[in-house]
Amino acid sequence: MSRHRAFTLVELLVVVAIVGVLAAIALPRLGAARGKAARAAGLADLHHIATAQESLFADSSRYGALADTALLRVVLSRGVDGLVLDGDATGWHALVRVTGGVPCAIRSGTMAAPAGWSGPALVDGVPACTG
Repeated sequence: MSRHRAFTLVELLVVVAIVGVLAAIALPRLGAARGKAARAAGLADLHHIATAQESLFADSSRYGALADTALLRVVLSRGVDGLVLDGDATGWHALVRVTGGVPCAIRSGTMAAPAGWSGPALVDGVPACTG
């Protein structure tokens, strides 16, 4: 007659406790990684907008505003929203908000930083995020 070896209740509770501790360690790091990924997507979108703005300027000697997003072919990444875009013949600025409400902005030419930007002074053509 063969005996079947089974797990005891204590062994199962120990395994559940270990999994719980590992999850408690991993979950905060996962949230931080998502935040970094959202910021990277926001910065990439701003780089795309900068390229599109310079292409429009080369064709028509003006920079685009929010009404020109179709002309600029601006498509924001998932988790990036709240686009603020303004431009004229002398420069442009843009601001997006990434997951968690963190603003990212860029400016070029004589345009000041966009409304809603509370971060450090923006260097011409260099995107930045707060937080």
